[in-house]
Amino acid sequence: TDECLETICSTIENFLAGSGIDRTKLLGIGVCMAGRVNPKTGRSYKYFTHKEQSLSEIMEKRFGHRVLIENDTRARCYGEYVKGCTGQEKNIIYLNLGRGVAIGIIIDGKLYYGRSGFAGEFGHTPYFDNEIICDCGKKGCLETEVSGIAIENKMMFQKQHKIHINDIIGAARNDDTLSIELIEEAGEKIGKSIAFLINIFNPEQVIIGGSLANAGDYLMLPLKSAVNKYSLRLVYNDTLFRATTLDDSIGSLGAAMLIRNQIISL
Repeated sequence: TDECLETICSTIENFLAGSGIDRTKLLGIGVCMAGRVNPKTGRSYKYFTHKEQSLSEIMEKRFGHRVLIENDTRARCYGEYVKGCTGQEKNIIYLNLGRGVAIGIIIDGKLYYGRSGFAGEFGHTPYFDNEIICDCGKKGCLETEVSGIAIENKMMFQKQHKIHINDIIGAARNDDTLSIELIEEAGEKIGKSIAFLINIFNPEQVIIGGSLANAGDYLMLPLKSAVNKYSLRLVYNDTLFRATTLDDSIGSLGAAMLIRNQIISL
């Protein structure tokens, strides 16, 4: 709604006012959000889609600065590349495992966008032969079995009430058997899907991020086991795996670095 957009803009204004930074020194503003985003046109295809102007144009008029609208997974991916990697890796896949599933891809040190800016919709791969309708409207997507929402739905089937994925992860870390089983099951399926990515891209590094990464070994052990089982060993041996060690602000950092790069032509 317009009220929601106003809240977002007011929050940014308050942040800038409280930062103590001279506004004349501000190069631009990077904003990351979930869903399909085209940074070139500045449009989100999930939020504020009823506006004639693009979201970036609306915000640029409001703030008086250049604004980059970026997909949250790509922003996180680039943030990891800038801050989390050693600097030697140039070919990276970042898997964002939250309530949905998506990937960010870096090839030769550059984010890969695809023709229309929508590359990375890995969660909507038709991976399973099931009758579960995905958020995208299709059946059998990877997200229907391994996302945070999928785990929440499976838990609700058992417990008869909704439990948020963060609470399920917390329960697993406190030895709740059902929570552990659901996360391990998702980890095995995710690992099998990652094996596909490794065989295709042969990346230097695969980074597991998003809220599900907080499940630690309950997720990573079955995930790595499945990758080892289903990928080609010659390819898998050259890929470094790690769970992110950075917090949720990594998306903000990535968006800030991307608008900087755009303005100074890096």
